[in-house]
Amino acid sequence: MAVTGAIVATIGLGISIDAQKEQARELVVQKRARRATEFTKVQRERRAALREKRVRLAQLNVAAEATGVSGSSGELATESAISTNFATNVGFQAGLQEASDVIGASQIRGAKAGIKAGIGQSLQSIGFQTFSANGGFTKG
Repeated sequence: MAVTGAIVATIGLGISIDAQKEQARELVVQKRARRATEFTKVQRERRAALREKRVRLAQLNVAAEATGVSGSSGELATESAISTNFATNVGFQAGLQEASDVIGASQIRGAKAGIKAGIGQSLQSIGFQTFSANGGFTKG
């Protein structure tokens, strides 16, 4: 009976390990899908920001031409401010993307650690069951 129990426990352990590995693989797939979605969103936001920058610069140039101050230090300073604002927004978006990548990688490492813990618990359980089935400390 003890041998049958050990065999069943070993089979259960194998099934548990396979399930936990599948869970870790699915987390990787989810992370990749989330990253692709976020990348698309970031690219769309960058294009929108670039479009806004171009519109603002065109409006500035038209206004400068209309008022006769084209090429002035004020116009150049405003163009510089618009470009700096655009660069800041792009940098902020890149930082968000990097943070998202770090979180996703951490989740995957956590899942893998959970798998190791599950395997350790299963092996511990098999060991205690085998120890108890053979009489434990009372057998001498």
